[in-house]
Amino acid sequence: MAHRCPSSPHRLLAGRPAQTEQPNAEPEPLLLSGYEGMKQREEQIPPVGKPRLKETLQHLVQLYEVTSRPDQAAAWKQKLVQFEKAETEQKPATAPQ
Repeated sequence: MAHRCPSSPHRLLAGRPAQTEQPNAEPEPLLLSGYEGMKQREEQIPPVGKPRLKETLQHLVQLYEVTSRPDQAAAWKQKLVQFEKAETEQKPATAPQ
């Protein structure tokens, strides 16, 4: 039997704001649910799936910016900055060539 992916990324993709349409608040619960599901399983996500967590944070920031909710956008931007900082700290330094 094939391994099934957790449903969190699928909820995330369904809730992602469209780039060409005026997004509304409907994607919010899907994005939040997708983010929380991935965050709970973060340690189990294979390296190839790690960028999805960052993308989710970016989509949440975008959602709150285009729906004129600056306080929520700022809070999610802060989480994004923290994620990027942790991501940078976890990457091994490459040896100069």
